[in-house]
Amino acid sequence: DLTMLLARTPRLRVTPYSSAVHLAAEAHNATEAGTALHARFIVTASLARCGDLVRIRVELCDADDDVLLWAEKFEAAIDRFFDVQEDAVCSITTAISAKVNTTQPARVRRSGRFEISAYERVQAAEALRFNYGPDSARQIVTLLQEALAIEPHDPITRAALAVQLSQNVVSQWAEDPAATMAQADALISRALTNAPNDPDVRAAAGVVATMLHRPDVAIGHLEFATQHNPNDAHALAVLGWQRCLRHADSTGIDLIETAEQRAPHHPRFGLWATYRATGHLFMLDYANALPAARQAIERTPNYYQPHLTCAWACTGLDDSVTANCEIRIARELELPDILGKFVDEMHKWSMNSPNHAQCREVLERLRGLATA
Repeated sequence: DLTMLLARTPRLRVTPYSSAVHLAAEAHNATEAGTALHARFIVTASLARCGDLVRIRVELCDADDDVLLWAEKFEAAIDRFFDVQEDAVCSITTAISAKVNTTQPARVRRSGRFEISAYERVQAAEALRFNYGPDSARQIVTLLQEALAIEPHDPITRAALAVQLSQNVVSQWAEDPAATMAQADALISRALTNAPNDPDVRAAAGVVATMLHRPDVAIGHLEFATQHNPNDAHALAVLGWQRCLRHADSTGIDLIETAEQRAPHHPRFGLWATYRATGHLFMLDYANALPAARQAIERTPNYYQPHLTCAWACTGLDDSVTANCEIRIARELELPDILGKFVDEMHKWSMNSPNHAQCREVLERLRGLATA
């Protein structure tokens, strides 16, 4: 099951299970195993019974360096093991695929090479999301533009650039928002034309549609992406977010939390708490939005949006003192007029919510704090 699900991750070439089993008894370490299998990464797992529990331990090793990259334990009552087996396996494969996709940039930095390939630029851009803010967002765009110049026909790079440009508009980091959105729309449209059934392209199309305030289109793309690549934690998180927005569907929160549980080392992990917070806000659940916004602040301390999301939740809870403190921090991180821009942007989002009238009322109260 692990091999089967890992193989569904686009651009991840997986050694057949039969080959790995044949070698398992002969290899003394990850480097030997990797050399024999022509594999860069080695996944090992053990299954043990401990009383009434079944315990699965999984490790991911870098075969080139013979170092442990990731390890995790999963437990289940023995009489319920088969009930939770599928979820445990999916959790493992999601975590592994996310970790593998963030390992290459570190190797590039260690190697000290001056020139890096298009693929490595895409991976390096993804790694910049760990410390997300306006500077890293600009660097991401630069890296993706360089990658696209190297491989101008690659739909994956084109889609990734479309995603970042659309996110820059929502974050108020685009000099010409309309032109940037049009560019993102054109990039993702071409990527879809070239690779209409690629799960990564469809996931990117879902994110761009999300940023363009097309939730129904976004949900369609994201459902396709998660069905064809169940290891894409980010697509799962954005899908949950859009269900909260469009349908006030609280199961969307479950999807975001599942992504967080399965891939806490994912580059976009910090953003998922913001998605969860705004998901609660679109459903008018201010009490649960507040701790989610606090988590978002902890994960992305250089990003102003979590502070204003926190201020939005505090406004819904009639706590103007705390809301004003968060507004002040957001202005220090960004610009003095960032609150007005944030409220205007959130109005666009909430127009697609069944609770848009209530969202508008609280957002206008939030705007009023700036002049009170």
